[in-house]
This record gives sequence, structure tokens and C-alpha cells, in this order.
Amino acid sequence: MITFNQALEIIHNHKNNLKIETINLMEAFGRILKEDIYADIDIPSFNKSAMDGYAVRSKDISPNCTLKVIETVRAGDVTQKEVGKNECIKIMTGAIVPSSVDMVIMVEDTEELNNNQVKINKIGKNKNICLQGENMKSGALVIKKNTLIDAASIATLASLGKVKIRVNKLLKITVIITGNEIVEPKELLAEGQLRNSNGPMTISLLKNIGAKVEYLGIAKDINSSLDSLIKKGLKSDILILSGGVSVGEYDLVPDILKNNNVETLFHHVYIKPGKPLFFGKTNETFVFGMPGNPVATLTAIHLFIKPFIKEVSADLIKATLTKKIIKKSNKVEIMPAVAKIIDGKYFVHPLKTNSSANISGCMGYNCFIIVPSDINEKNSGDFIDIVLGE
Repeated sequence: MITFNQALEIIHNHKNNLKIETINLMEAFGRILKEDIYADIDIPSFNKSAMDGYAVRSKDISPNCTLKVIETVRAGDVTQKEVGKNECIKIMTGAIVPSSVDMVIMVEDTEELNNNQVKINKIGKNKNICLQGENMKSGALVIKKNTLIDAASIATLASLGKVKIRVNKLLKITVIITGNEIVEPKELLAEGQLRNSNGPMTISLLKNIGAKVEYLGIAKDINSSLDSLIKKGLKSDILILSGGVSVGEYDLVPDILKNNNVETLFHHVYIKPGKPLFFGKTNETFVFGMPGNPVATLTAIHLFIKPFIKEVSADLIKATLTKKIIKKSNKVEIMPAVAKIIDGKYFVHPLKTNSSANISGCMGYNCFIIVPSDINEKNSGDFIDIVLGE
């Protein structure tokens, strides 16, 4: 059995083995960038006006002064005129600011007069000019490899002319739920049966990060049933199973995986919930085997599977507890919780779950409290580590 940190390290060491492809920029949202991006130009590439107004020489202006307007410059125009004493240019947002001026007066602070004259009513403190290269300098590292591409990243890449980029391959993930007692949610329950909650939860969380998910259904605790579905699942990039990974008489998954040439990278982690967690691989496929209890499945997806797929680390954040917590085991304990930011600091409130089967007690969660193995209680007001459940 390995520790929580060892499990995270093993997953981290294998995430760079995921496949890479080159795609169009417009398809890149939600992917992981697989190359460093450098600026090929200064941005902005010229001094530009930050607003509509009048480009002036600051040494010429004072409250209630009058200037001659010698030209109107729109965004995209290039002027050849030099601004002289007591002159100005009417300028639009985004237009090139001529080198002969050093300030733009907002149009709201001016008054147009006859004969191409403008009166300056107010002089602000800001020069209202975006200087060349103030956002980024040519040659600068702008976006690091392994960054999650969001809307701002798309805009930045477009501004740098990057229309083709290298990203992680959109993974094909298959999901199998195991257990004789499990039936689909639409089914009426017979005595001793449970509706499949792990399947919809797992699939929803995976689709939320942009994966292509195929659900193979429920496998009975029978070698032939499990083996057939596992063989299908091993044709994908990642196979995820829920249930059947512990050491009980009908926990058949580990042996069937072994018979299908799945190398075990780890099996059993000293955590609660989720101790039986399995991680393995073939030449083409990574495999996660999650415990069947829904809270254990929820934590496994957020702390282990999603970071692996997104190729990021499950970063620990310090937060202040708002309620005392007590744990009775010597394992690392993972608790669903609600975190809030107040005055720039995280505060966290643990949610009450009676057991790792009590998934309804997790409703409203947005993070997980990580209680170290050597700590058995923490008081309200104490710092504790959390992992955001985004």
C-alpha cells in the first residue's frame, strides 16, 4: 500500500505519456497546451489610444485652454502629420498615437468649438495611452506548456498569429460500472438492488473537462461479463471502472486486468475514502479502478483522475476551518467541503457525510479537505489544506 503523496507522484510521472496532436486554434478551448508560446511581436505593436479623445502635447495644455484640431485619426489609420504647439489630433480608441504627442484627453473632458477648435475642460492624471509592448514584448514567453487553454488563452494565441497549436489529444475514455446489485436509474428496484449513481456522476464529470466518453454499461460480478467489457474498454485511451477493485471474493477486476496485460502501477492507497484505488496501464491505455462507494468515486475522480487527464497538479491551498473536524483513522482523510473567499482568504466548511455511500451529503461541494495521516483533529480557526473541486 502506498501513501497519498506517492499515488499523486506516480500519476504525475505518467501524465506526460498522453498523446499530442496539432489542431486549429478555434478547436483548442479546454485542451492542454503542449508547447511553449513566445511572442513574435510587441503587443500592442504601437503606442495606441486607450479611448476616444484628443491626442495632445502635455506641455501645451492647461484647464480651459483651446487647441486647434488638425486631423481626425480612426483605428487603423496612419497619420503623417506632426502635432505642433497648441495643436491636437482627434483620435479614436485603438488608433496609433503619433510620436509628437504624449497624452490623450478623454472626449468627455472636452468641448468642441467652431473652426476646428476644442476646449480642454479637465486634465486627468492618466495619459490614456497603451504603450508599445506593455502587454508583452517580442520574444517573451507568453503561455507555458501544459497550460489549460481558456477563452483568454484563445484570444492571446490569436493575437500572436498562432492558428495551429500542439495540444493534448482529445482522449477517448470508457466507463464501466460493476456489481450484481447495480441496475440503471430507470429500473424498478428489486430487493437488495441499488440504482447506478456512479455512472452518471462519472460521465458528467469527465464530459465537463472535454473528454469523449463512452459508457459500456454495468458488468456483473462474473469473469466472462467483466472480461468482455474490459477488453472493449482497453481499446480506448483511458479505461475507468467503478467497483470490484478491493479484496473481497467477488472483487474480480484486478485479476481480470492482469490477465489482459494491464501493468499495475499502484493498487491500494492509504486514504479514506478510496483505499482500494487502482492505477495501471498497457502499451496504449491507462486504467483507473475506483471503489464502488459514491463518495470514494467522487474524490477519486477529482483528486486523481481529473488531474491526470488535464495534466495538472491537484494543488493544495491553505484555508481556515469554520468547524471542528475529527477523524478516527491514521489514513489521509479526504472530506468534501464548501470553500468561500472572504477578503482574499479561503475559509472552508466540511460537509456531513455519514459514510462513503452518502453521496447526497456532498451536494454543494466545491472542494476537498485533506487531513494528513498524523492529525486526528483540527479546530475551527485552524489552517487546513484543501483541493478545489473545479
